[in-house]
Amino acid sequence: MSDPTKPISSDPALSPPGQEMTEGERRALEMVEAAETGGRKLLGWQAGLVTTIAVAWCLFQMYAAWNGTLVPTTLRAIHLAFAFALAFLVFPFRKTPGRPQVGIPWGDWLLGLLATGSAAYFVIEYANIAANGGIRDGVPADLWAGSALVVMLLLAAWRTIGIAMPLISTAFILFAFMGAKGLLNLTRLKSRDSHFADHCPPKQV
Repeated sequence: MSDPTKPISSDPALSPPGQEMTEGERRALEMVEAAETGGRKLLGWQAGLVTTIAVAWCLFQMYAAWNGTLVPTTLRAIHLAFAFALAFLVFPFRKTPGRPQVGIPWGDWLLGLLATGSAAYFVIEYANIAANGGIRDGVPADLWAGSALVVMLLLAAWRTIGIAMPLISTAFILFAFMGAKGLLNLTRLKSRDSHFADHCPPKQV
């Protein structure tokens, strides 16, 4: 039986009898392993916890499909909570084919809890937020939870599918604030400054 802390390419059972695996085949197998397992080797109770979360997510999805009466926004938030938990527990920040990480560092536990908690917040508070038509005045937790949710989603996407999608998403988020119809319309601010400069006489020295 191969050492579970070593890459799968080191398992002699994968090579035909009397024939060694080539370097190209070894690297390809290690890349597939990193993509399929997230780049971590989990043992003991950590492996059991991740398996339990994954199975629970599958069971919840089957229940949601069978029930069919869950509020779509609540359903998406629950899905996101499950996805956050697996993304930060299974996928390390850096994946190195052939050198899988063993165990989950404490920083990823904190990120996983923060991300899952931000998604769970909207499951719990959805009815109150929807009744108010959005973020509630005098409830700063709504803004903090929403901001944390966006940041954690970008980090989770970076870990699982690479940096391209988070960069594109960040560009669109910035455009929502600073574009032609954004909250911080830089074009309007510049035209206002120009109009102010045109109508203000220069200071006398």
